[in-house]
Amino acid sequence: MTHAELVRHAEKWLYSSYKNMTPLGHVRCSHVVTELRAATIYGECADALGWAQGRSILIECKTSRSDFKRDSGKIFRRYEQDGLGKQRYLLTNPGIITTDDLPEKWGFLEMTSSGVLRVVRESEFFEYNKEDEMKILLSVIRRMKGE
Repeated sequence: MTHAELVRHAEKWLYSSYKNMTPLGHVRCSHVVTELRAATIYGECADALGWAQGRSILIECKTSRSDFKRDSGKIFRRYEQDGLGKQRYLLTNPGIITTDDLPEKWGFLEMTSSGVLRVVRESEFFEYNKEDEMKILLSVIRRMKGE
C-alpha cells in the first residue's frame, strides 16, 4: 500500500472502536486529523492524530524500512516529551519492521496481505507535547472558521 492508503487506514482505525489493552477499555476517537501542518515547536506533522477519552493517539505510517530509520533521528522521536501522542503507533505494510525494531513503548499496527489492519502490539503511555497538540487543535478551529 502507498503512504496515502496507510494514512486512510489509520484514520479509519482511529474513528472506530477497537480493543485497547489499557484499563480504559474500548476507545473511539471523536476527532482525527491527518497530515495537518501547523506551526509546532519541533515541526512534527503527524500522519494521523486522534483524540479519545482525554488522550491523544498518534499513528505514523511507514512504507519502507529506510523511512522508518530516518524518522528515529528527529528530536521529537529522541525525547518522548517533545513528540505528539499520549499513545503512539507505527503502521506499516507486512515485513517492513518487526516488534524488535520498535522504539520503547511504541505500539505496532500492520496491514495484512489481505488489506486488514491488525494490532501487533499495544502502545504504552508517553509523556507528550501538549503545547504542540494545542497548536494543532487551534489550527483546525481556525481552518473551520475560514481564517
